[in-house]
Amino acid sequence: VRRALSLLERARGQYGSLQTLGEVVHNRLVVERLAAQGISPARSIAELLGPAVAITTHGVGPQIWAELKSSSWPIVDATCPWVSRAQRAAQRLAAAGFSVMVFGDADHPEVKGVLEWAGEGSWATQNPDIARWPAPVKLGPAPFPRRLGILSQTTQSPQRFAEFVKKIVGIFLPRGIEIRIVNTICDAT
Repeated sequence: VRRALSLLERARGQYGSLQTLGEVVHNRLVVERLAAQGISPARSIAELLGPAVAITTHGVGPQIWAELKSSSWPIVDATCPWVSRAQRAAQRLAAAGFSVMVFGDADHPEVKGVLEWAGEGSWATQNPDIARWPAPVKLGPAPFPRRLGILSQTTQSPQRFAEFVKKIVGIFLPRGIEIRIVNTICDAT
């Protein structure tokens, strides 16, 4: 977060003001302080006014990156390095033929972006009960994907992630499913 705030403050000095695509962090006081300094959040690309745009610590998916790059705004990338690592891991797993599961909050901006990097067939859950997973990934008449990649939202508890992974391995390893686990939890967590 300190890295992101430093990037934003330097960019404000360079551009006079800028907007972040979403709130830079989950802290109302910090967001209000930044807004008073000319760094305000926009909820969507359509709300951006310029003169520059910043990607928040939560990162964005590849479609938003492409849309921003095709715009005339300078882009300040304040994506947390751990989030970038999770995005790259999701992309690599998907490219290698793995279905990607993210242990995390499916409605969180970070997780949404990571899932976009993973592409179709990816999902997020914090529940190891396969009966509660979204319809496209439930076990049913069609077999579950033969390769499963698991990573975590960067701010999840390492202990909860380990418990989750243990249950998933217990369910899928006996079914002959290849499982690859990538620890994407931030060291500070």
